[in-house]
Amino acid sequence: MTTLLNQVKSHATRHYAEDAWDIIVECYTDNELAALIGRASTLEGALRKCRAVIAPIAEQRAWRRAEAQMGESGYGSASNAQEWWG
Repeated sequence: MTTLLNQVKSHATRHYAEDAWDIIVECYTDNELAALIGRASTLEGALRKCRAVIAPIAEQRAWRRAEAQMGESGYGSASNAQEWWG
């Protein structure tokens, strides 16, 4: 299990800035990460369990980035609220 745990931590570190892997790096202790991956016997299985946890966070971040970009371009600004909501 220690080898698999280290492989997951290495993957998370390499992909820190992608798809919320930073959550695994910054927020999970070794014991918590071991509990998360449970009885996974392969790296892909362990990563699949991690992705199930971080996917909603990554989706929310993407949504917020898109929302912020809309605001910067004027589509989401308060001045256009009347135009959007009529």
